[in-house]
Amino acid sequence: MTIKEAYKTMQGKCGIKVGDKVKVLRPTKQGEMGWDVGACWDEKNAKLVGEICEVTAEGTDCAGIELYHKTHSFTRVPFYVLKVVESVAKIEVKYFCDGKDVTNNISDETKRNLTV
Repeated sequence: MTIKEAYKTMQGKCGIKVGDKVKVLRPTKQGEMGWDVGACWDEKNAKLVGEICEVTAEGTDCAGIELYHKTHSFTRVPFYVLKVVESVAKIEVKYFCDGKDVTNNISDETKRNLTV
C-alpha cells in the first residue's frame, strides 16, 4: 500500500461527515501523510487554524475534506488537522416495555422523565 492509498483509507474511516462542524487544529505540509491537494498549505488555510468550519464534501481522493468558512468560501484540508466539534450524526432512542417498542405510544413528557 502506498502512502496515498493509506491516506485515502484513513480519510474514509475518520468519521467526518458532510454537515459536521470541525475545528482546524494546525497547519500541515503538502505530502504529509499522503495529503495531495495539488497545491501547498497557503495563507488562506493558515487563517483557518483555530476556526470552526462546516464540512461541505467528504474527500474521496487525496485532496482532503472540503470546508466552508464565512471568511473565504471553500477550501480543502487533510482530515488529520480537523476535530469534530458538532456532529450531524443522530442518536435514535427507542423505548421498550415488556419487549415491545412503545416509542410512539408514550408522551414526550414521560420520555423526559424516564431514566436509563
